[in-house]
Amino acid sequence: MEANRDEQLITAATTIGRLLGIDLGKLHDTTLTATAEQPDRPYSDALLMALYELAPASPPAPDVVGMAEVGEILGVSRARAAKIAETDGAFPAPVYDLAAGKLWARAAIVAYAPTRNTKGGRPRKATDEDRSGE
Repeated sequence: MEANRDEQLITAATTIGRLLGIDLGKLHDTTLTATAEQPDRPYSDALLMALYELAPASPPAPDVVGMAEVGEILGVSRARAAKIAETDGAFPAPVYDLAAGKLWARAAIVAYAPTRNTKGGRPRKATDEDRSGE
């Protein structure tokens, strides 16, 4: 049971380190140094202490954009970006909905940009020629 707990702690600590932007090689080296200094300390405990030691004072801020930046990324005005966000079901959901406005993950908007339909105007009406398949 104890080995399973250690494996879970190691997996969790490694994932947290990655999310915090900690170099995993440095995390491992710091952990090995701690276990060499105190051989009776379990690796998982040393890893958690190394994670604490290497963690930034504050987590990295998420890379978010407001409607003006969404417009810039999409190559449209802020007003057009707002309309696209409102009407396109494929548009990414905001990560924050504040009183000052919505914020989206920049990566989600950048990924969405090449997928959106950029043809303007209404679809053209089918003609008799289109209907006959000629």
